[in-house]
Amino acid sequence: MDIMWTMLVPAVVLLYYPAERIMPTGAKLRSYLQLNDPVAGHRRFWWRWQPALWADAGRIALAVGAVRFALSPGLATDDAWATVILGALLLPGLMLQMVTRRKDGAMYAPVGYAIATLVVLLPPITALQVAVISIVALGAIRYFDAFFLGGGATSLALGLLPGAPKLSALLVAAVFILPVLLAAMFRRKLVLPVRSRAKTVLPEPLR
Repeated sequence: MDIMWTMLVPAVVLLYYPAERIMPTGAKLRSYLQLNDPVAGHRRFWWRWQPALWADAGRIALAVGAVRFALSPGLATDDAWATVILGALLLPGLMLQMVTRRKDGAMYAPVGYAIATLVVLLPPITALQVAVISIVALGAIRYFDAFFLGGGATSLALGLLPGAPKLSALLVAAVFILPVLLAAMFRRKLVLPVRSRAKTVLPEPLR
């Protein structure tokens, strides 16, 4: 297997750059329920007004694409070794992106990381199906955990279909499921940074 080291090294550096340093310093960390809480003073379509979130997702997509190309210049989806090495790089990178010191008991919900990985690694139709089910699950259950579990389960299911890139689907499923496992393991809440002028927010109801 030929590896383009001149591309791989800077791509890994870009992949591992902490999301904490990209997010605005004045942003507030909110769970999904708090993001949609009108008392908290957030706009209705909060995600439109967070350029840092979109920039971070673009960074991850560029990094994942570059790492994949460096490991397998032909972009062969059936290159098993390239996919295994890619997974060994992506999962630690995901854990680094979730770390935050801005709020006790919280972890960043790596929504952009998951979506970027999904778009780069899976065929467009498959990626669209996974994204739609993830978003529907998030809207229905109203917890970031639902977004990740929905995407992970769908990736696994679609990966079993004949002709599907099984290893890539398994890797995407791992990227979706790992945040939920880490949040449960360390007893942290999955949150996203948003701009808000509100000084207080309503507490979440007990699950």
